[in-house]
Amino acid sequence: MAPPPKIPHQPIHRQVVLALRTKGLVTPGEKVLVALSGGPDSVALLSILHDLAPAWNLSLAAVHCNFGLRGAESAADEAFVADFSQRLRVPCVIRDLSSLFPRDKPPRSVQATARAARYRVFQEVARELGANRVALGHQADDQAETVLLRMLRGAGLRGLSGMPHRRGLFIRPLLTVSRREILTYLQSREVPYRLDSSNRKSIYLRNRIRQEVLPVLTALSPAVVPLLARQADLVREDDRFLDALAAGRLKRLVHSRDRTTILVDRYGLTAQPTALQRRMLRQAVEALVSPPRVMRGEELLSILDTVASARSGKVWRVGAVTVRCEQRLIRLSVEPSPEISTSPPLSVTILRCLGGHCGPLPGSRCPSTCWRRKRRTASSTGNRPRSRCLMRTACRCL
Repeated sequence: MAPPPKIPHQPIHRQVVLALRTKGLVTPGEKVLVALSGGPDSVALLSILHDLAPAWNLSLAAVHCNFGLRGAESAADEAFVADFSQRLRVPCVIRDLSSLFPRDKPPRSVQATARAARYRVFQEVARELGANRVALGHQADDQAETVLLRMLRGAGLRGLSGMPHRRGLFIRPLLTVSRREILTYLQSREVPYRLDSSNRKSIYLRNRIRQEVLPVLTALSPAVVPLLARQADLVREDDRFLDALAAGRLKRLVHSRDRTTILVDRYGLTAQPTALQRRMLRQAVEALVSPPRVMRGEELLSILDTVASARSGKVWRVGAVTVRCEQRLIRLSVEPSPEISTSPPLSVTILRCLGGHCGPLPGSRCPSTCWRRKRRTASSTGNRPRSRCLMRTACRCL
């Protein structure tokens, strides 16, 4: 019998293995989809998980989103990701999302739009591939920046808890690893990576925190990054406890509920400590919408002020949820979701495989995980997508 595969002994591997075990991020035999931007963090993450895959019996795949926001640089990132994943023999799915950012009508917030689209694509691809987890490359410096950023925005405990190691489908195996450790690892292994020029732009607050605030704090306290990460862990534990306490009390105060309506005892809610009132109201709203709608602190305080007063009949709109303050009850309701069309989106599919590119051919049975989506325009041929072969040799997936 062959001896079991050995786990690499570099310090960064031991840190990741510790996170995988203690945080319950993955279990042996699972399939992990790695979000691969081409930057140092995601490249290190895929490289490390690739090293650990034999010992953990992990099946790996990668996903890359190209928004086309940086022109030739974005195209070069895509080419790098395709080449890097091919060298590791890791299947890679690439999505072209440039249609989200038309030049004549850019979205109000480019970063927020891109982030929402990224996570949506990650979930879609994970479902297509049957992946159990989506691994993100956030590391300890990102966590410190997130805590500081949310502190400046006046966040509560939930915001100050930073990014969790695991939330549903998503995991962050590098959250205890610093940026310096990642760069040292890549240099020692001579692993190439890409640099995003937008990370140097001072128009983004996160970039200013990284370039201006953290260096000052590091000069005052060299251990500021791990200290902020530790603080986030402690706050997260308190936040989870209070959430569980609020959920238990909310359950006792719910008079009735169905798929679209929840009725909560108004006076029972006002009898709770203010910290629990906010959580209970937020949990009631989140129970009606999926994905949960994040409520702003001002919204919560405004509603609770009226709930605590003698006024009735006041109505708020919190996203898709209507909150109505009645004499003895708080009524939260949402309109039933309309029927969603099952017709395919306006996109053309092109296959991307380890061997190259090819278009879908008659009778082909190439798995959808090899497909690359691109936008298509309406044509005189109706809704049938156009495709063309982009490689001279036959795709081995066909």
